[in-house]
Amino acid sequence: FHGNNIKSIHGVSHHINADETTEYVKNNIGIPNGVIHIEDDVIDVGIKEERVSYVDTKNHSRIEADYFVDCTGFKRLLISKLNVKIKDYNYPINKAIVGRSLYQDPKTEMTNYTQSIAEDWGWTFRVTLNQRIGNGFCFSDSHVSDTQAWDFFTSKFKTEPRFIKWSTDRLEEPCKGNVICVGLSNGFIEPLEANNLFIIVNSILSLGRFLKQIYTTGVENHKRFNYKTTQSFDNIRDFLLVHYTLVDKNRSEFWKDMCDIGVRENHEDLVYEKYKDKDSNMMAAINGEVLFPEYLWLELAISWGLDVSKWDSRKSNYSLQKAFAYFNN
Repeated sequence: FHGNNIKSIHGVSHHINADETTEYVKNNIGIPNGVIHIEDDVIDVGIKEERVSYVDTKNHSRIEADYFVDCTGFKRLLISKLNVKIKDYNYPINKAIVGRSLYQDPKTEMTNYTQSIAEDWGWTFRVTLNQRIGNGFCFSDSHVSDTQAWDFFTSKFKTEPRFIKWSTDRLEEPCKGNVICVGLSNGFIEPLEANNLFIIVNSILSLGRFLKQIYTTGVENHKRFNYKTTQSFDNIRDFLLVHYTLVDKNRSEFWKDMCDIGVRENHEDLVYEKYKDKDSNMMAAINGEVLFPEYLWLELAISWGLDVSKWDSRKSNYSLQKAFAYFNN
């Protein structure tokens, strides 16, 4: 979320209660603007000429539409029927244990920032809201068993936890035929940097442009939606991965393996190449094509102790100047 001045490039980030946000959007934005809310289970999907023609639901019979938005998460109930290809990221973090807890003393426990803490098998997060705390442990299941991870989490957080497992991948075509994916159906890497919020917001904006173009011109521009979404995912994957591969390898076997990947794939050069990439700039970030433009790669390199003495800082400064000019017009 940004501050009151929507034209400001600077903003204020907030921790939000996902449960209450969902209800607020539904009751104050969706339904008042004509959205019909049906809560039901999909039992069948009709396909005709590589397009979804209908969905059958358990209690509301058949639903037909010109376009369908697939928000079915990891199940991908609609888009999976259209023979789309999947890009596997082979990313190390692929499982989490999460749980909510209540405050014992909000005055001392509540923070105005997210806590992300490196652990021997991955990392933990702690997100504070007014009413409760969100806790999580994200880890590599090839380095620690579920039992070990469970014991670690429950010793650290006093809550009722649950497991979440996912495939670290993305769709090659999240917009195909008359189906447009928003959210986890698009793909997922991991929770670090809250990157999926960006993907969701970006996909919603792209969906609006996609439908508007159809309404005004009759043209379905799948290419633009797919380019922006896949570019964003690839940028995020590389930025998150070097969080693991460029740090101290002596902490545990997990971190040693991550650093070995960094050496083998030359991630020091990858960071510099991302910084130099002409498509990784502030204007691309404003247009929703990348979440992490070049100046963030520079910040990351400095934080990780890489030698940036020969890096051309003018590139980043020029990009920032263009972005400021954009927002000030």
